[in-house]
Amino acid sequence: MPGPQPPASDLTGRLAWADTAKAVSILLVVLHHTVGKHLVYVVPADFAVVHTAWIELSYALKPVRMPLFFVVSGLFVGSALTRPWREVARKRVWNVYYLYALWLTLHTAAFLVLDELAMNRTRNFSELLANLVVASTGLWYLYALVAYFLVARLLSRVDPRMVVVIGAAVALATPALGIEEVNRVALLQHFFYFAFAAHFPSVVTTMARLRPGPVLLMVGALAVLAVLPVVLGDQAQPSRFVVSLLAVPLAVRACALLAQWRPGAAMGSALGRRTMPIYVLHMPVLALAHMLLLDELRFIGTSIASIAGMVLYPLAATGLIVLACLGLHRLVGLAGFHWLFALPFDHERATVVEALPPASSDRSPSTMASSTS
Repeated sequence: MPGPQPPASDLTGRLAWADTAKAVSILLVVLHHTVGKHLVYVVPADFAVVHTAWIELSYALKPVRMPLFFVVSGLFVGSALTRPWREVARKRVWNVYYLYALWLTLHTAAFLVLDELAMNRTRNFSELLANLVVASTGLWYLYALVAYFLVARLLSRVDPRMVVVIGAAVALATPALGIEEVNRVALLQHFFYFAFAAHFPSVVTTMARLRPGPVLLMVGALAVLAVLPVVLGDQAQPSRFVVSLLAVPLAVRACALLAQWRPGAAMGSALGRRTMPIYVLHMPVLALAHMLLLDELRFIGTSIASIAGMVLYPLAATGLIVLACLGLHRLVGLAGFHWLFALPFDHERATVVEALPPASSDRSPSTMASSTS
């Protein structure tokens, strides 16, 4: 019976593409929420096609957005699945769950005031308690990191191939369960990616080195899957899970190429190691900007400049929201409120560090990212 492979950090040292992949993932998460929750309010009805196009693009990216995040998150779990509990519990469980509970409470309070945008949020104390048990809000990624690690550790004596098969079966079966909460559906669907990367990290790192031949085959297969519903109707719509099996390796390869480009590597270094503050702050920042600046942000007129502004607005807004999050994170650190991003009274230095960083197979969890799916 084959056991888990060595952790990725032991195989290849620091993987620059993993930082870049996390940066790309968090940018896609912020873009997704900007488009899905805010864009419709700033684009005139006469140009609804702009909003529709961005919605379709965001939907098309769904098989990559969170799956890529969880692949990178699982990639560096490594020996933590079998190490003594006392060596991993604080870093892999208590730190991350503390952040989840803290920011779930803060979001609950914030969105009582910032209530103009539709949010997957808790509205009262009973919903808050329920979400401490099973996540359904936009913070589900933090909860998932804890849950996936505990499940993977519980199954650590099971054949890794069987664990991955179980994850795939759950992902495929979830749409038939009739669960209404979109993020609880996502919670069930993404364990596969975490478990696969945790047990077979060398396969993931091989994706980063894919040759042109396999890349072209995967692109061709995705093209076929995209054309099938057009030719045969909606009944031929492929499973999002099947699409992700092709899209995620391509995304990993694309991130590896991007990391070889100096600006891409710089973005990975700047954002990929700071995804957690962006993740927990971007929705309140978006909601606050929407409440205070909506009238100023609405587009008026039909000039070329106005139309171009509408088209590019989601990208510009995403960039500004990310910068605002990083600025707030910096100010919070300078003010000494490190407990907002790291478990207080830790014996280690209370700094904001990545939950699952490329530099190590087992470090503190606070600066990771993954949001609604």
